Amino acid sequence: MQYQDMTKKEMQREYHRLCQRYNEYEQQGLQLDLSRGKPAPEQLALSQRMLGELNSRSVLDSEDGTDCRNYGGPKQKPCWPV
Repeated sequence: MQYQDMTKKEMQREYHRLCQRYNEYEQQGLQLDLSRGKPAPEQLALSQRMLGELNSRSVLDSEDGTDCRNYGGPKQKPCWPV
């Protein structure tokens, strides 16, 4: 049954059922980290030297004027030489 089709009493029952399920999960004491794109320490170390080179006055445009802060040009290729 869809929520928009439920009566007020059905919605209240569903709310209490979901609260009970939530509390069951909460009582398990899980320590889950579901974040995405979190770099490993080794990946962070790779960019450490670069952080010391760049500042607010750094020019971040490629030779053709593309703003490299956008992770690449129109063809999604890196702006800087590899």
